[in-house]
Amino acid sequence: DVPQETLSQDGTVVFENHLLGVTPVCQFDSSQSNTAAFNVLYSFSFPDSFDTGFGPTLSVLFIISLAIYFATSSDSGSLIVDHLASNGRKNHHWIQRLFWAVTEGAVATALLSAGGEQALQAVQAASIVCGLPFCFMLCYLLQSIELFCREALIVGDGHDYRLSAQSTFSVPIYGGIFNNMEFLTSAGSVN
Repeated sequence: DVPQETLSQDGTVVFENHLLGVTPVCQFDSSQSNTAAFNVLYSFSFPDSFDTGFGPTLSVLFIISLAIYFATSSDSGSLIVDHLASNGRKNHHWIQRLFWAVTEGAVATALLSAGGEQALQAVQAASIVCGLPFCFMLCYLLQSIELFCREALIVGDGHDYRLSAQSTFSVPIYGGIFNNMEFLTSAGSVN
């Protein structure tokens, strides 16, 4: 139970709670790491009843925020893959982007279904391991951003850096092998 009253031991105050129902104390169980976030959120509830306090509200907000995070991350990934698959063209059919979003979701679902808990832990470990070199790459890219800003300052008007003036990728196979995929998935209405 989370203490709601002032606790003292041998005349010394060990814990004093000024806001009833709001405490920084929660129980962590390392064998159930999946519930750690909810343990922290429910620590802001009264100890006898989890139906009162801030815990249930914070848990609902946490689930909504997590769903928004995953939806926007998947949408961003689909946008990048779609941009690469359409050889850098900005105007491409929306069905192609939907195809990549469904494909990414199906691959993730298949991986997690096939491997279970070990697959989830492997994906988490792989994302951490791959994230460290990516951080160094982002730090290196700061130099190119600074160089780009200095060049734009020298040019002054910025006309050279408009997106309409930028060329798209060029691949010699019918403008790209993925144009065939766009042609098939958009029922022949390639932009």
